[in-house]
Amino acid sequence: MSSNGFEYLRLPKGFHVRGEKYLDVYLKSLLRLTEISRSCGYESVVLPSLGFQSTFGRAANVLGDKTFEFLDRKGRNVLMSPDSTAGLLRWHAESRTMNDCSKIGWFAPVFRYRNVENRGFHQIGFSAINWFHNPQDIDWPLIDLSNNLLDLIRGVLDEPGSVKINNVGAIKRTITSLLSLSDSKELIAKLMKEKSTAGKIELLTVSLPDSDEKLALLSIFGATARLNKGATNLVLEMQKDMHNFADKLKNVDKIDFALDNLHSSEIVSGIGIEFYTANGARIGDGGRYDEYAKIFDSRCQTLVSVCSGIEAFFRNINSYNEPHPNIDLAIICFPEAQSLLKDCVYQLRNKNIRVEEIPLLGKIKGAISKMKQKAKYYCIIGNDEMRDAHFIVHNSTGDYSEKISLNMAQSRLFEIISGQK
Repeated sequence: MSSNGFEYLRLPKGFHVRGEKYLDVYLKSLLRLTEISRSCGYESVVLPSLGFQSTFGRAANVLGDKTFEFLDRKGRNVLMSPDSTAGLLRWHAESRTMNDCSKIGWFAPVFRYRNVENRGFHQIGFSAINWFHNPQDIDWPLIDLSNNLLDLIRGVLDEPGSVKINNVGAIKRTITSLLSLSDSKELIAKLMKEKSTAGKIELLTVSLPDSDEKLALLSIFGATARLNKGATNLVLEMQKDMHNFADKLKNVDKIDFALDNLHSSEIVSGIGIEFYTANGARIGDGGRYDEYAKIFDSRCQTLVSVCSGIEAFFRNINSYNEPHPNIDLAIICFPEAQSLLKDCVYQLRNKNIRVEEIPLLGKIKGAISKMKQKAKYYCIIGNDEMRDAHFIVHNSTGDYSEKISLNMAQSRLFEIISGQK
């Protein structure tokens, strides 16, 4: 048979079947999200994975991403969502009027062609639309959302998260004050693409007119520059904004500051924040995306958003770093004995004992080896046990076994597994 004949056995590149442990993290994340949302008066929503070109086209352009596209029966372009932001704004514009505020805990399946190893994944986070604030004050909406995400991280990973704070909005605002809007956007785009410190310094040197602002920016990006009082005050003010923001965060393990981090092309005002695990793995980010919101729909004047991902949680969750038995009892049974302990199995499960039945089709030695890794206790049921009306239960560590009458199976197994030996 040709390779095409086996295509049904394959998945498109970057898509995966997820197992039980992933599902545990998935459900734990959603439950914790809804708990936090209820406690804060937020709405909880699940965003759709498909939308029209008019909804997701700009999101794809911002990401610079190739998207999964289809034509519907009327010939319209339908896209699989490449990002949650456009879906959130569409939901608000559909259900709200001008100046209405939405505070949302949300979950969104997204698809990005460039994520070669993981093209389909799930974002999860908190957002606020039209939650207005005084630009001269601390960004309380972003602080509230950030604290909610830190609460979610702690609830899922069982440890507090860490953050890195930057003042990307102040840097972009400073550049815009020195250049025309088109020139400032071009320079910011070049700075974000440039990876080296020397390259960024060169761009600022040749692009900006001499000024206190230029000196301040050169210093921020690592140039050896002699700062006058005006430039020094500009840098100090940016640093002060970051520290004032950091002082209001809760449930955080460690806070770092990175004033030279441009973070995101869509953050145009204020603080940017990135979220990390305690061991330094980056698992999320956020900030204020007001300009994007206004362009999308006039009913969306401001947007603050923070998010992580189920896959990021799964890769970093502590409780799954080490293998451990997740079944209390495994019953390995030959086909002729499958009904022998059936009532016992149901009764034990009703008492919250985790029991797995293993129909034996292969070699018994291999089945036992696998069960020792998966279950705390195991037993084998076959013709010999049926004739003898007894069976032997074993501890998977090999330090305990006991012969049990079939008539006493349910009560004795419950005593053993619950520690009443």
